[in-house]
Amino acid sequence: MRARFVAVAVGFVACCFWSCRSAAPPALRSDPSEVVAALVHAFNNLDAGELRSLFAEDATAFLPFPTAGRRVNGREAIMRVIEPMFAAERARSSHAAPYLTLTARDPKVQRIARDAAIVTFDVGNEEVFSRRTVIVQASGRGWEIVHLHASNVRAELVAGASAQ
Repeated sequence: MRARFVAVAVGFVACCFWSCRSAAPPALRSDPSEVVAALVHAFNNLDAGELRSLFAEDATAFLPFPTAGRRVNGREAIMRVIEPMFAAERARSSHAAPYLTLTARDPKVQRIARDAAIVTFDVGNEEVFSRRTVIVQASGRGWEIVHLHASNVRAELVAGASAQ
């Protein structure tokens, strides 16, 4: 009888532990900017698997590719647009990963809710502003990208507009 009571008590404590643990998803204890670091890491390594894991299933994106003028809807559709670029970059490279040297410059996290944030940053260089806006939302999987907006502007165009 005592052994049965101990087994029930241990089971009860374990259930309480797991239910308390799932009440506060890990995503709410981490910083949304970690998604940006993972996004840049995935691009630098041309790692489609890592990149795919960052997007929510129903994510949307505006991508700076001629083949993607319209909004791209859904994680798999986004990956179908990005994966050929990854393959072309890997084929063009003469070395192993990391293939690119992108750096998220001037990141800014704006919390818009407990479980949502807008993160903006630039991954460009002296010649091109490569502006990125990522909207992330906390889920059971952690912070996920629900929207990515990527645009590129040549620096000389910006300088020329400023001079006028």
